[in-house]
Amino acid sequence: MNRLALLVLVLVALTARATGAEILILVPASAAGPRMDPRTYYHPIWVLWPAPTGGDGSNRLLSVMSGLDWQGSPSDTDFAPRGQGWISSGYRELAERGYTRALGENLRGSRPTLVRNPRGSSSPSALLLAVRPDSPEVATVGFRAPWPDSGLLAYEALGWDDAATAAKKAGGRALFVEYPPGPLGCSRVWLIGRGWPEGIPRSGAVPGLVEAKFLGSMLARPASLKWSPEQPTPDVPNRWLEAVRVSGPVETGVIICALLAAILWAVRVVCAERKSFGLATLLGFGMLYPAAAVAAGVMSRSLGLDGSVVWLCAAWLGLGIASLAALLPLRLLGPDGHPLAGVCVVGLLVLSLADCRWSLMSPELGWIPGAVSPPVLGAWFGYLVGLSAFAPRMVLGGAFAWLVAAVLTGWAIWGSPWWADSDWTLLLLPIVGLMVGEGVLRNRWIALLALLPTSLARAFANGLAWAPGGELAHLSDRSAVDASRYAQLVLSPSFAAAVIVAGALGIFGGTFLWHQLRSVARGDPRSAAPLWAGAAAACMGVSDPILLQATPILLGGGLSVLLFDALRTL
Repeated sequence: MNRLALLVLVLVALTARATGAEILILVPASAAGPRMDPRTYYHPIWVLWPAPTGGDGSNRLLSVMSGLDWQGSPSDTDFAPRGQGWISSGYRELAERGYTRALGENLRGSRPTLVRNPRGSSSPSALLLAVRPDSPEVATVGFRAPWPDSGLLAYEALGWDDAATAAKKAGGRALFVEYPPGPLGCSRVWLIGRGWPEGIPRSGAVPGLVEAKFLGSMLARPASLKWSPEQPTPDVPNRWLEAVRVSGPVETGVIICALLAAILWAVRVVCAERKSFGLATLLGFGMLYPAAAVAAGVMSRSLGLDGSVVWLCAAWLGLGIASLAALLPLRLLGPDGHPLAGVCVVGLLVLSLADCRWSLMSPELGWIPGAVSPPVLGAWFGYLVGLSAFAPRMVLGGAFAWLVAAVLTGWAIWGSPWWADSDWTLLLLPIVGLMVGEGVLRNRWIALLALLPTSLARAFANGLAWAPGGELAHLSDRSAVDASRYAQLVLSPSFAAAVIVAGALGIFGGTFLWHQLRSVARGDPRSAAPLWAGAAAACMGVSDPILLQATPILLGGGLSVLLFDALRTL
């Protein structure tokens, strides 16, 4: 009996050993299936690739095994034949850039082996995946020869038939990846074989969307990623990527042009010294756009993306009505409340509670992925400052604003909301917003916010780097301050809109407009609070460039508030 039990244990161990090899298989896009319209095609798991650099875009494959995104070099895919295998001609440069070190850290001792295709050859893409951290030689094995029964294999298939054969022969987990990606910068992924957890993986907040730099670790250590239940069809990543990256910029551009037209119209009316309550209402309504865009994203998750324009209009109208309704209880607290207090209450609630990652302003689905959306963060901060400045004080004084700031600060520390998910500098936003709204921080001392040591300390310790999109030129750049994040400000649509507005104000408004706006600010200092919020964000942006990118939104909102009050009082 003991011998039988021992024999069973040995067979189980041998079976486990024989099925222990994991394989990553690149499936050519031409063989992965017909090209489908991303607006109607449903696929649960997608890989999001970094932006291509270095000419052929091979830098995308450097992400897979190293766990980091890299800037490419033409020598990355230079391989010379040696016997039955190949040697990396660019290995020395890869090592100098720190790629091989990152490779060793991410693979944790595993050394990839390349499987040659049935023709006995392989492509530079597959060879790049099989580069080892400790040698320029690429270890290879024939397609029909015996394969290693453990470890990590890399293979580029000729089609589905040999891909299926390779997955079956490897015996362990198989990760099929469509390559190269399509115009949206993403491609399909299939999980084949045994050993995968239940559900679909995610590297961020979007289920089914995995960044390329997590593919290698997902194959070797599936538990290193989060796994979510399979989502209903409206939530598949490819449809959201198409919405955010293609149709989203068009819709946003149209709305920004409409808002700019309203601002310029208001400038003309103010310069003519006329009142216009209708135009003032339109400006207040326009300030709800960021909240409406996020609310429309929430509606699209339940009702589908096909009606996204309808959902945006419905959300915008609904929030406008809600902001008017919010004025009623605020009036009961004191008649000295500002008419825009309802807008700030509704906007702050929506942006605090809704998930902006499922909207046209998504930080994860845009062309430059990030943890926080600068436009949404700017709008959230503006609503917070506006609530502090515009709330009635006759009954509660400043206690209401202090209560809101205390709740938000506690939430930022213990709840990890989206707006405090990037840098500890953002934890200070509720307190800074309260001080700006209350008028405590509306003078030259606001410049001290630029001395917050977050990025300054890192810059002194690790220097500056240029890593657009998080793509490293050298491994040491991952600890340095990324200067490209500051340069992103001039590439943002909000910055372009701010430049257009500033030019138009200088041409059509002149000194008379500034005189009118200064008169409004002197008559009611609360009107200048959003502009001071923009100054605070610009100063804090020295430490956290996300806030620098949010500054144009705040300045635009601040100008709208001044014009709103001017249209009511002049």
